[in-house]
Amino acid sequence: MTNLKIINASQGHIHQYEKMKRKLYCCNANIYFNCQCLQKKLTPNYAKIKIPSSSPAAKHTLRKAKTIRIKDELRFLHINKQELNHQLFKLHLSLSNTWGKSWPYIQQLIEDDLQKIIRSKHKTLDNKLLKLTQQQTATPIKPHPFFPRVVNNKDITFSMSELNLLNKGPRYNLHTRNKHWLTNLELEAKTAINMLPASDRDYHRKQVSDHLTKLKSQHLTNTTPAHHSEYKTLRSIKTNLKENNATITSAGKGNSLAILPTQQYNTKIQTFRDNNFQTSTSNPTKNYQNQIRKTINHSTTLIPQDYRWRLINLNPSAPTIKGLIKLHKTDQPHPPCCKLVQHPSIQISKTLHLQDHTIRPTPEHLQNNEHHQTNPGSATNPHNPHLHLCFPRHHKHVLQHPD
Repeated sequence: MTNLKIINASQGHIHQYEKMKRKLYCCNANIYFNCQCLQKKLTPNYAKIKIPSSSPAAKHTLRKAKTIRIKDELRFLHINKQELNHQLFKLHLSLSNTWGKSWPYIQQLIEDDLQKIIRSKHKTLDNKLLKLTQQQTATPIKPHPFFPRVVNNKDITFSMSELNLLNKGPRYNLHTRNKHWLTNLELEAKTAINMLPASDRDYHRKQVSDHLTKLKSQHLTNTTPAHHSEYKTLRSIKTNLKENNATITSAGKGNSLAILPTQQYNTKIQTFRDNNFQTSTSNPTKNYQNQIRKTINHSTTLIPQDYRWRLINLNPSAPTIKGLIKLHKTDQPHPPCCKLVQHPSIQISKTLHLQDHTIRPTPEHLQNNEHHQTNPGSATNPHNPHLHLCFPRHHKHVLQHPD
């Protein structure tokens, strides 16, 4: 049967039938390929679309566009399949009438040749699907081992409510309010308004008055008793720490809290203090504040007169020092960190840095915070080298760098 040769005037219609059936089988193979891509959520090369933006909305639109492109391709393939089937049906009837009983043998010969071609076609498409699956299937990322929110190095037993409160972190604000919170808020608002320029006081005073009146009305109409469970839990945590001679400190990285013996914490901080500072019983913060006030008042070009009050820290104090435990290291050191928010020169340093950052280098005490953690005593005010930063009060002493 394979050696059958057709020599007739109508053999052109047979070749046409073979060509058309090959197209039909290829169309079916392409439909199979696109359906597998939709099912496995793969994107063939012809459906790849580039969008410059990488926002979540752009990624969502990109996924929808690729899916629509594949579905449109399937729609056109089904239309093409329908037309080929219709043409093949007419041609099959015509050839059947022309060749009579010989047509089934001719049709079987054509079918055997086409099956070899289609098997190769399907093998190629399966290899393509496998390659796309390997390329577009995201490999599972190994999760990063984060430390727990509470690392208990003292083996203290806490209740479930205490652990839930500790897991909220040191920045969590308790919902309980002080008994005289409205009175304190009113006094703080008055103090803040008095520091504003005279032209702006009336407007802000009216705004604050309306807001305080609204808060008072809400406080009076709210008859729900205050829930002091969190406050009681906090007191229970403090009592438990005091009985076990333990303390809580923040981790150097992450949001974890570490519970460790107080003696161990104080020993490491004391060792760092003895190696880098000398103690003094006097507090130089007030002297620094007076010098900064004199310097600002005598400055007529860099600092406008209406802006001077913004650069003076109203309630300065010596920067506090605390040890942040490094849980990711084996020996878990406690490198100290200084908080300079209440330092007398912090506002003037920031302002002058913004004004002349193109001329002067970035101040060392603002550029690299790690410098304070390793050698905090060497930090000085770059605009006035005689104004040394005053470092924290520890065990009723003020830390100063030796001259």
